[in-house]
Amino acid sequence: LLTDLETLVGDLAFTYPINAISWKDDVYAVLMMDRGKHLCDVIPTGKLIAGDELIKKFKVLWEDTTWIQKETDYVHGDIGEHNLLHDGERDKYCLIDWDEAAITPHSRSTINDDERMRHPEVLRFDHLLYTEVQLALLYFRLKCQYCDGNKWDPSTAKLDDADTGDEDTLGKYRMLLNTEVAIQKAEKKAIKTAAEAVVQRAKAQLNFD
Repeated sequence: LLTDLETLVGDLAFTYPINAISWKDDVYAVLMMDRGKHLCDVIPTGKLIAGDELIKKFKVLWEDTTWIQKETDYVHGDIGEHNLLHDGERDKYCLIDWDEAAITPHSRSTINDDERMRHPEVLRFDHLLYTEVQLALLYFRLKCQYCDGNKWDPSTAKLDDADTGDEDTLGKYRMLLNTEVAIQKAEKKAIKTAAEAVVQRAKAQLNFD
């Protein structure tokens, strides 16, 4: 996987050197280069970043991530703040843990709203939407924490739009996923529509055409 990705995407070569994976029986180790720090370590407590700066960097991350997926068919599968670094040398955001990427995202046990929203079981086979809803949720989290200076709580966060009067897009998506898997399967169309609404809200703020 990593060899294929490095061939197609030069930026990943900064993260994973050649032959980054070494195997011993059924266990493997992955060598990752130091690409930077997590945002919580970059931005001093109490300091905020400009919304325009976040938009610029995150839009590039979104485009790079979906391009990799399109070119290789591999889905990162676990896009979140814990896998996001700021590369100070190149002044950009980058994702780590690509070594766990798969053509179809892994099925995951989810126990809270954050996990259910980022890893919707019924959307695992809709690869682009699965990735884009993770990107959208990460963007809203970063905006809330590092631009607005608020605490992000996946269980109560809202995306109300005062200008248009739209309903709480995120709340609807969260509510639909806070049910048993069997019920989610029956509501798959509604969950997909809600996920697409979350993605479109993020894309609008990121100035995608």
